[in-house]
Amino acid sequence: MAIRIGIISTVWLPSHGGAQQYIHRLALSLAKQEDFEVFAFCSTQEATDKDNGEFPVTRWEDGHELTRASWGNSILMPKKFPVIDIFKMYDFLDASVAWATELELDIVLISTPFQEPENHQGRELYLQLKALGIKTGALYYDISHPVQKMLFEFYERKTGNWSQAGDGVRKYLSSLLEAHNRLHTYHAIGSPLFFSPDFVISCSYWSESFIDPDDSTPKFVLHPLMEQAYWSDNSTMQESLDEVDVLMVNPRSRNNPTQMAKLINDANPQWKFRVLNGGWSDGTDFPAEFLSKIKQSAAMKEGRIDMRPYVSDMRDAYRTSNLVFFPSKIEGYGMTAVEPMYSGTPVISSNYPAILEAVGDAAYTLCPLTAPADSWRQAVDEVLNNPSEWRMKSLARADELEDRQNKELGNLVSFLNTFV
Repeated sequence: MAIRIGIISTVWLPSHGGAQQYIHRLALSLAKQEDFEVFAFCSTQEATDKDNGEFPVTRWEDGHELTRASWGNSILMPKKFPVIDIFKMYDFLDASVAWATELELDIVLISTPFQEPENHQGRELYLQLKALGIKTGALYYDISHPVQKMLFEFYERKTGNWSQAGDGVRKYLSSLLEAHNRLHTYHAIGSPLFFSPDFVISCSYWSESFIDPDDSTPKFVLHPLMEQAYWSDNSTMQESLDEVDVLMVNPRSRNNPTQMAKLINDANPQWKFRVLNGGWSDGTDFPAEFLSKIKQSAAMKEGRIDMRPYVSDMRDAYRTSNLVFFPSKIEGYGMTAVEPMYSGTPVISSNYPAILEAVGDAAYTLCPLTAPADSWRQAVDEVLNNPSEWRMKSLARADELEDRQNKELGNLVSFLNTFV
């Protein structure tokens, strides 16, 4: 008899983001396994002009674009997170339990935002499902803000060594768990173990390593899934895009927009840029701080920057770019650094450990916190002057990732079978 697996998430395509892509690809991949029947439940509604995904998700009939409202942030930011949104979230939780009960699910994987303890009402979802005999797994994507802050502080103390910084943070987290109440500690460090899941699936070993200081809960790492045939397909173009030298995506705080702006300002006078705002946007919300830093640049004045809210097919953006510039400070994994490799587009990225799990040694990497602007500019020079070498590295890495993905999927099937 097939194992019945459900995925519960407030967000789904066409809402765009790393988590949405992760769970959609996960649902499609699990559904191909003979042992599984897979279902999904979300609150995001379809949009006729956007990509709604291929998986037949059940969309909550009272669906809304639910905010991440909690009692805490509703008090601090009542306009952004009105209290009524908390009660809408409770309605969604009730509907989720009813959906899982009706389908007689064996396992439920729970996604955004109920792996983040600040959304503590989600703990009721886990406990209700477990009371029904359903095994629950948290899908965990990114290190919490408190742990991010600790990592940067330890990194500076350890003179730029991510491994030593990680060891220092993990040791500190263990001491917290020994000294304080378990639930309080999980809440303080942003661990999904606050929800008492039966297991956790993380998108990188680096992110996973900070959630369970005393190794109390089964865990599995499934790096974000890629469909090699899709991403390497260069046969069609959805949009007519001019070729550029450098592509940048989503110039917001965590993605290191300061370094992006410095590269534009100090660029070779021949370089052409494309900057994508990220996700589906109306084009009005490019970060003001980023725009202010590049408005006087020669590239802007000379029309060498193509500022776009989005493209309908990211493959078009990657294959019309000579390189992707991805100096992100912190990521759960870094899909923007991986996707272009499948079309052979070279990548310059930060050396943050989760991103290194994505790019391996196929990207030109620098420290996002300490590398000076000159070093990033020299990296761009190096890659643009040796395109064939870096293109081959990208394509070889894509093959490596395909092999790793196949092994991980096989191991995930075995892992999930242990809970039934």
